[in-house]
Amino acid sequence: MKKAKKMLAVWLSAALLLTLAPLSALAAQQGSAKEQSWDVSRSKTATNLDQAYRSQVTLSLPSHEEKLVTDVVFVLDESSCSEPVKAEVAQMLQALYAQAEETGAVIKVGAVQFRGEVTSLPLTEITADTKDDVADFMGRRPATGGSNLSAGLLAGENMLDADAAVSRDRKYLILVSDGITYIWDDADTGAQENYGVNFANADAPHTPMLASPDGWDVKHGSGYVPESWPAWLNETKALYQKTTADKASLYVRGADISGDPFVSYDEKASYASTVDLALYASYQAYQRIAAKYPHTYAVMSGVQSEMALYPFGPSFMRFLSGGAQASFDGILNEILYLVDAGSYVEDFMGYVQDEYNFDFVNDAAALSLSVGQERYEAVRLADNEYGFKPLPDGGYAHTLRYTPGNLADTEHFTWTIHEPVTNFAPVQLTYTVQLTNPKTQAGTYGAYDADGSQGYAGLYTNNSAVLTPVDSNGVQGAAQPFAKPTVSYTVEEQSVPSPSPEQTAVPSSPAASAAPTPTPASPQTGDNSSPGVWAALLSLAAIGAVSTACLAYRKRKSA
Repeated sequence: MKKAKKMLAVWLSAALLLTLAPLSALAAQQGSAKEQSWDVSRSKTATNLDQAYRSQVTLSLPSHEEKLVTDVVFVLDESSCSEPVKAEVAQMLQALYAQAEETGAVIKVGAVQFRGEVTSLPLTEITADTKDDVADFMGRRPATGGSNLSAGLLAGENMLDADAAVSRDRKYLILVSDGITYIWDDADTGAQENYGVNFANADAPHTPMLASPDGWDVKHGSGYVPESWPAWLNETKALYQKTTADKASLYVRGADISGDPFVSYDEKASYASTVDLALYASYQAYQRIAAKYPHTYAVMSGVQSEMALYPFGPSFMRFLSGGAQASFDGILNEILYLVDAGSYVEDFMGYVQDEYNFDFVNDAAALSLSVGQERYEAVRLADNEYGFKPLPDGGYAHTLRYTPGNLADTEHFTWTIHEPVTNFAPVQLTYTVQLTNPKTQAGTYGAYDADGSQGYAGLYTNNSAVLTPVDSNGVQGAAQPFAKPTVSYTVEEQSVPSPSPEQTAVPSSPAASAAPTPTPASPQTGDNSSPGVWAALLSLAAIGAVSTACLAYRKRKSA
């Protein structure tokens, strides 16, 4: 039996060691969910040029391609699910349900609860019939005792991974825990398992005790909190392989552990404690999830007396969240709102010297803005300034200020957002640009790419469009460029039909034989012909024939 457990521990150690990143990478990942660049979903599209060389351009927040489906998974430490926590989760669910009802968006909620076992509520679309399911689920306590934080995280990760139809930017994982964990799961197997390191204390230095939070105190001292969690990571990594190979065993409450390996009191300096390994496994899982899903949060919550007894837990949770104090209200705002008031877009019109020049069509009739299914026409507020979506206080939810500049490379407008933009009701600003200097020589100019995804070199409707976002906490993010759509047009070769035999048989006067003035070419966008040009040419031919007949008649009469 001992040999079998020894082999299991060696295999577990080798498997887990393969997942360990170098310390420098681990330290750099700390708080990675918050340190990643805030990537706001956005898009820009343009119609191809029409007969008047005009294109309608649309800026969208979020992207026009974004499916309005959202996954929210709660990973709940059973010991942290106090009545206040349950009430806050219920309020969040009610707010999400209200958004789904108002906008028609699909919001799916799932939950994981962990002790020594993990129970799950699958992702379920939140409706009037299902919105209370998470609250009900939280009231059902997992039967097996213990605290396996890493197993809870793995279950939450698997739940998000399984829904491949939803973008990672619309997936949220919310961990609620006090951080007091002391057993861990093996990430390389599908089944949920509990591993721990049994230990002995000073009172009975050679008598094993089942893995528990007290193992941390025996190893480090009562009430110990690492001064530097990155340094703790380094120390734990150095002991990880040796500890899992020599001392790890399956954690089973009530089982006879007298034959299992354990860390005696006099060898505690040579091994990591069971809490060290459980925290390390949880850290690994959390960082992997945060790397895949930027909206990953750690909310510290628990029983005050227990957190006071084991202060390493709350400190570890703050470490996971990068030092930030995540709250349900803050997370709800991030789920609901894409950007907040104060965000703005600067958009410069397309221009390349001696090649092409697009001008903004400065006319309220050429502007509109939609929020979800509601469309708002532009209201002229002043010269070069427009408002959209009137507010009760007399202001407007969105304003546009046009700056003509030199009508070339400095011509632009600024779209300023004065209300939160939700993730569930896209805001789209549509305006018009006009090509002011189309070519006259036959040929095709530019290449059409409606959303800028093809990376063509031109003709760009806009040289640049950049969003400067503000989040729900009023914090300004880094500037983020929109894609650059391109348009095209074709100038057809103009030709005059050959004269008929009757026309060549009768001499014509110099006036009648003069070449007609060519009709100006119209842009061709792939589905247009030139009926107007042919009609004009046939009319000119008819006039020439009549003139020739009249001249012949006069000559016969004079003869």
